[in-house]
Amino acid sequence: MKNHLHISIIMLICSIISHAQVTEYFFTQQNLAYTEMTGGTVLWSGTFDNEVSGEITIPAFTFNGTTYTSLFVSANGFVTFGIAPAATNYTPISNAAIYTGAISAFGRDLNQAGTGSPEVRYQQSGNEFVIQWKDIRRKDIASEIISFQVRLNTSNNYVFIVFGGTITPGSNTSYPQVGIRGASDADYNNRYIINAGGNWINSTTGTINSRTMYFNIATPATVPSPGLTYSWKPLYNPTNFTSVAISLSQIDLSWQKNSLNHNVMIAYNTSSTFGTPVSGTAYPAGNTITGGGTVLFYGDGTSFSHTMLNDSIEYYYKIWSYDAVPDYSTGAITNARTAYPLTYLQNFNGTTLPPEWSTDMSMTANHGPAESKGLNKLLSSTTST
Repeated sequence: MKNHLHISIIMLICSIISHAQVTEYFFTQQNLAYTEMTGGTVLWSGTFDNEVSGEITIPAFTFNGTTYTSLFVSANGFVTFGIAPAATNYTPISNAAIYTGAISAFGRDLNQAGTGSPEVRYQQSGNEFVIQWKDIRRKDIASEIISFQVRLNTSNNYVFIVFGGTITPGSNTSYPQVGIRGASDADYNNRYIINAGGNWINSTTGTINSRTMYFNIATPATVPSPGLTYSWKPLYNPTNFTSVAISLSQIDLSWQKNSLNHNVMIAYNTSSTFGTPVSGTAYPAGNTITGGGTVLFYGDGTSFSHTMLNDSIEYYYKIWSYDAVPDYSTGAITNARTAYPLTYLQNFNGTTLPPEWSTDMSMTANHGPAESKGLNKLLSSTTST
């Protein structure tokens, strides 16, 4: 007579997601208005090349999770936090310098344009601290001219880059870096466009920190229009997102809300493919996301139990933070497999092991009665039982 022992094996898989905050800033691009500043403090005018300001006091502004009350301005089209950049830093996003943050509106080797009224100035305007580069060009490039601003909103910690004035590219292939950088060049959120990309409102996310924006008279349509506004706002992912299978039919999820206490949305799938939530769209539980995923949870909270599942199935989960718009963070993924039942038979003739155990289980012949088989489970790298 065969003895049967039913063993339910629970696979406890737990994934913890970390994040780099500048990478998680939410980006938008839209055509708005450019308002030239004429007040405030002039840093340089007339002629300038490679100048870097001293430490400039600003109202408290939180960037990449740190609150700053000062910054440094480079004549080469960017600002930094923490320490001043080198005078010859022309790649503020990909540079490995140890400043703790950078905002690059048009980072390259710049100087005054050959026409206009070149200057760099800053001014507090309501809730915004504004740094303006007026009538600039890449160094000594004939006929080139552009103006732009970095605007820091000290009430909500949003970052804006606005282009304006007369915008005419010259003939040069040393293109500017545009975007934001965190405490290292591995933490970045930058923009990218090629010569055939059209207006800069069509920019795409940079996939490496050295991406640049095409700006060349050879393709004069690939430029920013006056008023083009790039914006970044902090919309961090939740942290410590974990999934734990506790039975044949239940997986428990837990997470911590981000530092801004944003609510969360969670979707699941049986593959790791998820779509991108559409800004301005709410997704109640049960809704599907175009591109993949069914919404499980939408709202406040730090835990959720996903029940009535099938056994032996890998489930994938993606979590996003969302704000009042709602806009959604980049999202973080975890996964877990529900438990699967395994029957122990003293005689294993004709029995197939679950594929998930193929690397650490085996059969032993003549285990007990003759011609019966035993099941070996590897408990360490060197022994089995």
